[in-house]
Amino acid sequence: MNGTINIKDLELYANIGAATDEKDIQQKIVLNIHIKTDIKDCIINDDINKTINYVDTINLCKTISKEKFNLIETMAYKIGSEIMKSNSQIKKLTLTLSKPQVQTNSKLDSVSVKLKF
Repeated sequence: MNGTINIKDLELYANIGAATDEKDIQQKIVLNIHIKTDIKDCIINDDINKTINYVDTINLCKTISKEKFNLIETMAYKIGSEIMKSNSQIKKLTLTLSKPQVQTNSKLDSVSVKLKF
């Protein structure tokens, strides 16, 4: 049985930005992660070891957010790649990384990148 584990609106802070004035300040990022996996064994056995542990996934995101990145694309790729490597049960992963506090003279809600693995 296929299922999707969703981590919605995970707020983290990271040093992310190409502009000089962005490089040394923590900026909010928001992650939405959709992990497709076979959930049959975890349902039958009620066993966390037979599924994707979302707490481990969140902690992995927190660890990566401590690194410095110029681009949201690079950070999203690093997070997605590391999640994929962390558990062989993952069939597909979609990750959206949004940066709501963009340093610009325009009014906007956020910028984001969406990657599919």
